[in-house]
Amino acid sequence: MSEPSPIDAQVGTALRTARLSRGLRQDDLAVQLGVDRSTIARYENGTRSMSVSTIIQAASLLGRPVTIFLPGVYASDGLQVVLSVLERRPDLLPRVLDLLRVSLQDDAAGE
Repeated sequence: MSEPSPIDAQVGTALRTARLSRGLRQDDLAVQLGVDRSTIARYENGTRSMSVSTIIQAASLLGRPVTIFLPGVYASDGLQVVLSVLERRPDLLPRVLDLLRVSLQDDAAGE
């Protein structure tokens, strides 16, 4: 068997992290996405690529932005947008910090 592509492995890791942060089992997510549990396992270990529509559906179900599934420079695009907005609207910084705290708490609770 060939090695998973680095991109599929990164997408799979992001899926697993998001799933666990929501306290879901692979079975739970599989039902919600309409796939077998083994498909979720293959997504998470990077041996099966996720389609764009599946990525969007998973992000919605897990309450996460789609950009968490986009490795490398693509994921940093969202951060660049946030920084650009904050430069124009520094009054929004307290809200952004609150969102980051909630996100970190969600991630910590899922560990």
